[in-house]
Amino acid sequence: MLNELKRRIGDEEKADLFLADAKAMAEAYTGIRICEKDESELAAPIRQAIIRLAVILYNREGIEGEAVRSEGGVSRTMEALPLEVELMLKPYRLAKVIS
Repeated sequence: MLNELKRRIGDEEKADLFLADAKAMAEAYTGIRICEKDESELAAPIRQAIIRLAVILYNREGIEGEAVRSEGGVSRTMEALPLEVELMLKPYRLAKVIS
């Protein structure tokens, strides 16, 4: 995943940081211990979702904490977990039982 992310963002120095953040976010959403698994143990859609999320996090660098941004008449809304990534991860989400 790291090599693919490096090719996509072109920033080899920061790629591992964004990949780690994306894995942590995917882990928090799905409940799967992604950080403890080998990359080959993850389903292909999970790997692709993590890469997409890492690219999104890279592109958002510098605008952390903003929910809405307007520039030149164009307004952008930021989501914590973008819908496209959520849809990729949702089938792998583990159920939790609360007693």
